[in-house]
Parts: sequence; structure tokens; C-alpha cells
Amino acid sequence: MEVSDRQKNTNTGLAIVQKIVKIPGGRITSDSQINIDSSFSSTWFKQSDE
Repeated sequence: MEVSDRQKNTNTGLAIVQKIVKIPGGRITSDSQINIDSSFSSTWFKQSDE
């Protein structure tokens, strides 16, 4: 991916994923380094079969 491609990112996808993950009580965490990279993790809770 070229630098120009990364600068066009609006983070809309991350906002959508965050809303989906939060519905069942999950969460998203991030780890980033300015001007280097970012990584995101999500935690989903398994729903009971009851």
C-alpha cells in the first residue's frame, strides 16, 4: 500500500466495526505509534446457549 492510499483513509470502517463489537458488550483496543503503524484488537463475548 502506498502512502497516498493510507492518507485517504477516513476510518469509517473502524467506526462501523466498533459499533458492531459494542452491541454484545465487546470492546476494541488499539496500539499505535505516531507515523509508524497502528494495530487494533477486538474482544467478543461468547453468548450462552440458554
